[in-house]
Amino acid sequence: MTTSGCRRRPHATRGRIVTAAGKLFASRGFSGVGMRDIATKAGVSLQMPNHHFGSKEKLFGECVRYALLECMDFPAIFADAPVFADARAARERIAEKIRACFFAIHPPSGQRSWCGDILGRALTENLRDALRAFQDGLKPAREWFYPALKHIRPEMTPTELLLWYGSLWAQVSFFSTARVAILARLGKKRYDPAFLRDAADHLVYVMRIQLENGRSER
Repeated sequence: MTTSGCRRRPHATRGRIVTAAGKLFASRGFSGVGMRDIATKAGVSLQMPNHHFGSKEKLFGECVRYALLECMDFPAIFADAPVFADARAARERIAEKIRACFFAIHPPSGQRSWCGDILGRALTENLRDALRAFQDGLKPAREWFYPALKHIRPEMTPTELLLWYGSLWAQVSFFSTARVAILARLGKKRYDPAFLRDAADHLVYVMRIQLENGRSER
């Protein structure tokens, strides 16, 4: 699953506003975009964004929610039940889901999209509606990972589950929030497929270590 194109679109005017606003927010940040900018890019009257969403902050949150639920389609990625034959099968499936999360936000082709970039903005802007939308959009992932992790470590506490899960998304989003610095260090203009494959493999390794080491650190 990639973010290069959205399979489903919200209806008519509302959809144009979300897409236009998402692109602007992703490139300029929340404070760098005005409602007039959004209306102009969407090709609607100045009143329409407020009419449909109520405020710029609520519109920002809706862009985040749309990116996760519609463009990246996290409900489909986590549609299967976290049921496994044994611990080995659980580890393999967890690794698959970690990679799926990573590549949903960072397409393996290296092509950027506003849907991936706006998630990094959502985490750094620290806006209530955006953070709530981030949690809503990732609900399918959270509801899959928690029982899957418990299959491997039944003794995990709610706090340990939350820490592991939070660490996963912090590391996935790092490649958005630190993109400029990473590319400068690599001497590249964009992430290439080989780098992204290596990054996904490393992420799986790190998250497995965090999961397994928790046994001996209690």
